[in-house]
Amino acid sequence: METKKYEALITAVKLGSFSAAAESLGYTPAGISLMVDAVEDSLGIKLLNRTRQGVTLTKNGENMINEIKAILHHEAMLIQYASELSGLTIGSVTIGSYCSIASHWLPDIIRDFTIEYPGIHINIQEGEHQLLNKLLSSGTVDFIMTSFDPDVSFKWLPLMKDPMTVVVPLGHPLCEKSTVSVKDCLNYPFIIADNGREYDATSLLISENADVDIRFSTLENYSAIAMIESGLGISIMNKLITKGLDRRVTVIPIYPDKSIELGIAFSDNTSLSPAAKKLINFIKKRFI
Repeated sequence: METKKYEALITAVKLGSFSAAAESLGYTPAGISLMVDAVEDSLGIKLLNRTRQGVTLTKNGENMINEIKAILHHEAMLIQYASELSGLTIGSVTIGSYCSIASHWLPDIIRDFTIEYPGIHINIQEGEHQLLNKLLSSGTVDFIMTSFDPDVSFKWLPLMKDPMTVVVPLGHPLCEKSTVSVKDCLNYPFIIADNGREYDATSLLISENADVDIRFSTLENYSAIAMIESGLGISIMNKLITKGLDRRVTVIPIYPDKSIELGIAFSDNTSLSPAAKKLINFIKKRFI
């Protein structure tokens, strides 16, 4: 099929070289190169930079890559629909997920789901709120597991309320309190994830009109927790992130209760593949 050429391109980008893509897909490096050349010729633009160190996307490639992934996604959906008509249950599902959900919810869910549907392969792409929204909008993933966002038009399936908490180092003055308010956080250095754009914490701070003293930002919440442990500041996170922490920090509930709603967002039920629908219904039964 024509999409084999797109698969060769995507695999080369993912693995960083034609030789690695060839080994993964069962072709020769020259065969992978010819397929990528054919894609570039048909589109009339250069998609990959080729060097001795491997391959990387050109600027045009970066702009096109999500569209190419969407083509592969729709082909996979076509195959799944055909398998449904023939009585088979096969396919693949790509989930975009918060790291905390991928760590604490998905392992058991995927284990049990694959026992019931062994022919369905599941991929997980972890990321922060804004990235997950982009992945879903581009069709790169089937659905995302994230927090509710009133500013997007995705379909929403709520699963669970998750309270926001304040995370502080051991021995911090706030440790003396059984609960803290958002205003209590104003007097201490603050650490925030996602390079200062962490959606759930930022939304809460804005709603409370709380101008915290942001001293440090990190890419991930788990890096922020390590910085808190070192005494560099405090932070606000939803409780699921702090589950099972083996860190010298204290997690304190916020009062009055400030919770986020975790759930599944998807573009349109009619555009979901049969495999994605089965997985969403499977997850739904776990929580509802």
